[in-house]
Amino acid sequence: MVGGTGVGILTFVPDRWESYWQSRHHIMSRLAAHYKVLWVSPPTNWRDVPAENPRSFFKTGLKKASSSLWIYSPEYFLPVIYRPKWGANTLERLRVKRIKSFIAAMGIKRLVVYIWRPEFASYSKEFNRDLLCYHIDDEYTFSDADLPTSSNETNLIKNADVVFISSKTLIRKKGNLGSDVYYMPNGVDFSHYRNIVSNENTYLPEFDNIPSPRIGYSGYIKEDLDLKLLLHIARKRKDWSLVLVGPVQETHLAIREDIDLLRRENNVYFLGGKRPEDLPGYIKKMDVCLMCYRKNMYTHYIYPMKLHEYLACGKPIVAAELENLKEFSNVLYFADDSEEWIDKIQIALGSRGPEMEIKRIEVASQNSWDQRVNTIRSIIEKKLQRDS
Repeated sequence: MVGGTGVGILTFVPDRWESYWQSRHHIMSRLAAHYKVLWVSPPTNWRDVPAENPRSFFKTGLKKASSSLWIYSPEYFLPVIYRPKWGANTLERLRVKRIKSFIAAMGIKRLVVYIWRPEFASYSKEFNRDLLCYHIDDEYTFSDADLPTSSNETNLIKNADVVFISSKTLIRKKGNLGSDVYYMPNGVDFSHYRNIVSNENTYLPEFDNIPSPRIGYSGYIKEDLDLKLLLHIARKRKDWSLVLVGPVQETHLAIREDIDLLRRENNVYFLGGKRPEDLPGYIKKMDVCLMCYRKNMYTHYIYPMKLHEYLACGKPIVAAELENLKEFSNVLYFADDSEEWIDKIQIALGSRGPEMEIKRIEVASQNSWDQRVNTIRSIIEKKLQRDS
């Protein structure tokens, strides 16, 4: 194995380390057990640079998250600007120069550049790399319609040494563009979830005034959710508590009216975003969990991370019948129209016995993040050994 011979991973991601955890957080935190990892958050837009604290303007953006994981959030004096072009290019060169200095200081001799979005493709040409990985965990057009893959992403897939793709529908759309493509669906921190669920002393005061049965959702609350469906359920079944755990995506303006209407319902509870280590305790408190997505071409391509999180807690799940969920029909209840959702939730409430719970947990146990990252690491190692 080559992990201990100066190999490091430079990863470009669309969000900050402190944000609500996504697949990239789970994967990079585990790869950091074997390699030095430098996580590069996107730079701040110049409009968002705070003016009230001048000292923060020059504060270094590098911090250490663990013994082998560094987080770099480009400093406020290196923001994103768009005009003039020469200014934008100068700031970009300075950010790259900073990153190169960190790589040198970390003692990285063999560099894996690991990219999470097509807009970061240009970074693949800025560093003397030994391996280029591209991880596709979403349809990055973020469109309800099925749009063609951009030329930028097409070129990135073609140029990458390794491409990981999170769903079978995305593989069918983009897999033929790359030379070395692997199916890498989302997973779950299985041992942590089971430890929390098995702990009889888990106490969350937020649930003291939320009566059962609790019908729950965890994750970002955003426009690909069927919020009108949730409103219908809340109004039709006042005896159910609808519990939403996760941050509201405030930038999705189209959902504001539906969010306001949901907040007015006495049996709807918004609990906000939670730390990844705390999330299993919240799912544990649910009686039935939901994957209430709108069916369109965007959700056609997703493989929800919450699938195995719910299953690891042994919870009955009612879901929209998305293409990438069909293989789990033995542990899911699919629903279509609003009345069928209510019927299936009622059926799910009656399926909380030990036999089905064991079946759900078994499925989750086969889909842990540890297993996923062991596979990713093995692929990286083989590639590096082949090129050494």
